[in-house]
Amino acid sequence: MSTIQTQVTQQLVAAIKAQSLDGVRLALNAGANPNAYVGADSMLGLHSDATWRTTDHYSETWLGILRALLESGANPNQSLVSYRGEPEFMLHALSQFGVAPGIRLMLEFGAHPDLLQDSDTALDIQSFEQRFTEVCQLPDEYKGRVLPEYPLPITDECDEHKGPVYQRWLMPQHQRAHGVLRKAGALHAWELKSLSMKRYAYTPTPQAACSHR
Repeated sequence: MSTIQTQVTQQLVAAIKAQSLDGVRLALNAGANPNAYVGADSMLGLHSDATWRTTDHYSETWLGILRALLESGANPNQSLVSYRGEPEFMLHALSQFGVAPGIRLMLEFGAHPDLLQDSDTALDIQSFEQRFTEVCQLPDEYKGRVLPEYPLPITDECDEHKGPVYQRWLMPQHQRAHGVLRKAGALHAWELKSLSMKRYAYTPTPQAACSHR
């Protein structure tokens, strides 16, 4: 990598970490490689980890940076990390938290809906998290209670007062994400296996079926 390429890549890394959409665009326009790895992290990986709050992934800035990277050629099927072992994908990361706008963007730019991450498709992860949210995450005392509208952004998604509001807000997000994935033809891993078995199952022709006579 040339000195100039290294400099613009470092500018891109800094802009992603600072969540500066303008900075990301400037670095990409200057020739930064959206598929470069810095240490073990890809640019998409750095962007995924740039904020810890789930709700930030719905913001115009976060989604704008994701679009800028994809429009500049970031591979939507690139692993977020480069170390050996199972790959990790942005589509799966977004599916875990039901980020429908981000999922839609990834699919628009060619993310494969049925890539496996630890034997799970994005739909597997999204469906599990949706069930977990619906069944386990909302305390009984909050079920059926009218909760205030979820404030975005929230100061702390996990504190005892705002947590139930966050979980109530998250449920319809997962429903939307599920619809987006299914519309794109996403399958569960067991569906892929079943489809593969049917596709390669031997179906004898009438002639072959009678050849033993």
